[in-house]
Amino acid sequence: MSLPRSQHIPLIPPSTSPPQKSLEARKHGPPALVFEDDSDDDFLIPKPLGEVGRPGRGGYSLFEVLSWPRRKYDKVKRYINKLVEDNLDCELPMSEQRAVNVKKVRDDAVLKYSFLKEYSGLWALDDFIRNHLKYQKSVLRKQKLEKIAADARGATEQGTKRTAK
Repeated sequence: MSLPRSQHIPLIPPSTSPPQKSLEARKHGPPALVFEDDSDDDFLIPKPLGEVGRPGRGGYSLFEVLSWPRRKYDKVKRYINKLVEDNLDCELPMSEQRAVNVKKVRDDAVLKYSFLKEYSGLWALDDFIRNHLKYQKSVLRKQKLEKIAADARGATEQGTKRTAK
């Protein structure tokens, strides 16, 4: 059943024509579409290619990439290093840390230094954490080896003293 012609509602009133595109709009095409799932991540600083701490082997220096003043970099680094030592197991890599502990370090760091949120996925913060975990692991390994060597020297000296008597 169709409506009588007098009851049809026109989509575009016959007296008006569709709006004309400006010369600028015709030159550059339609405006970019914005989707609901677009995130603020598009406006954040992306992570550089490669691995942190390997500038000569396809990676990058965190200090150089961030381009912060030295004092700012050192201050942030000291704070994050303290959080890492207080909350994480420095004998394990970041991938093996308890998620709740990593979250605490991240939350505390971002609370104190909110500009860390400017880096997509908090990559700068995670790089600070990874670097310190890697450094601490090597320090702990060196300390263990030195203790083993000292114990071995002590045992050798004890054995020498016993045989000399």
